[in-house]
Amino acid sequence: MDILYVIGRGSTWDNNELKYSLRSLEKNCKNVGRIFIVGYCPNFIDKKKVTFIPVDDEQDCKHKNIMRCIEVAVEQSNISDDFLYSSDDHFYILPTDFANYPFFRKPVEMPESYDNCNAYHKTLASTRMVLEAAGLTTYNFSWHGNTHFNKTLFNEPQFAAIRKISYYMQLGCEPSILMLNYWLSKRPFEITDRADRKFGKEVDRDGFMQGIEGRECISCASDVTKSYIRTYLAETFPDKSKYEL
Repeated sequence: MDILYVIGRGSTWDNNELKYSLRSLEKNCKNVGRIFIVGYCPNFIDKKKVTFIPVDDEQDCKHKNIMRCIEVAVEQSNISDDFLYSSDDHFYILPTDFANYPFFRKPVEMPESYDNCNAYHKTLASTRMVLEAAGLTTYNFSWHGNTHFNKTLFNEPQFAAIRKISYYMQLGCEPSILMLNYWLSKRPFEITDRADRKFGKEVDRDGFMQGIEGRECISCASDVTKSYIRTYLAETFPDKSKYEL
């Protein structure tokens, strides 16, 4: 299974997210194919061990830039037909066999509106609007782990039209949610209940460690747990991966 990382500029942690993601991938994952990095490549990456495709951020919108990077990877490389799109802050902490992928989190219906309508919620609202216009389900498949993509489905005319429409939305659309709702309409797949663990502001280190127990993949997405995750990663993955210089 090939892995696609979309990396933008402006890391808040000196690109250590990608470093530890690759270390965790090498230590805990089986049947890993090639590594593709699209966008920006940190200077510690050994470009002989990964396929790097440079793409500049053309938009001020994060999700539009992510969509463009995925499009370029699909258009300009021989990435496998099934591949995993991974953010740099996805870390594998248990043995994971990619030969058993895909498996999908049980989806939650996206609401028509959000009480706390921050920028991400506005992106989700735009995503729902585009899916509804296309006559597709409006499930939120997004979770703090990688997302399965299929290159053939990605290139189908209907999904190409959906991608084009997403660029007209002010804050873009969530590529993973668009892909998996489209996939579900074309090739229904088995869904596994893989609920996220959400941490409150009062979480301590013990609560954090209990919360990640049993999860294959964790993420730095929450500001509440970033300090705990960073310490945990440094302690758990101290050695360089083969992808580092």
